[in-house]
Amino acid sequence: MSAIEAPVPVLYRRWLVIGAWYGIFAGLSLVVSALLPAQYGATQLLRTVFWLSAEGPGALTPAARLATGVSGALTAGWGVMAYCLRPEEGAPAAADRRAGRALATALVTWFLVDGAASVLTGGALNVIGNVTFLIALLPPSVAMARR
Repeated sequence: MSAIEAPVPVLYRRWLVIGAWYGIFAGLSLVVSALLPAQYGATQLLRTVFWLSAEGPGALTPAARLATGVSGALTAGWGVMAYCLRPEEGAPAAADRRAGRALATALVTWFLVDGAASVLTGGALNVIGNVTFLIALLPPSVAMARR
C-alpha cells in the first residue's frame, strides 16, 4: 500500500470524533444558556468568561440572547458536520482527502473571520474558545487531507 493510500491513523480518526462531540456539546450549551434567564449561573459564567471588559458583558438583551443562540447552533453544526465527515476504515483515499481539505479550509476561514470580528467588537476572549475548537478539529482534518 502506497503512502497516499494509507488509511488515516486511528489517533486522528478518534481525535476528530472527540472534537466533533466537543463542538456539539459546547454549541448546545450555548443554546441552552441563551434560553435560560440571565440570573442563572451558566448564563452569567459564559457571558463573563467570553467578554473582555472591566464593566462586564452588559445587559442580556434579546439581541445578545439571539447572538448566543445562533453561535451555539453554528458550533453544534460544525460538530455534526465534522462527525459526518470523519474518515472510516476502508473509505476511498480520495474521499477522505476531499473531506479533509473542505473541513480544514472552512475551519481556518471561520477562525480568521470570527476571531477578527470578536476582537473588533470587544469580545477578544472568544478567540480562546475558538482556539480550543480549532485544536479539536484542525489536526485530524489536515491528516485526512494528506491521506
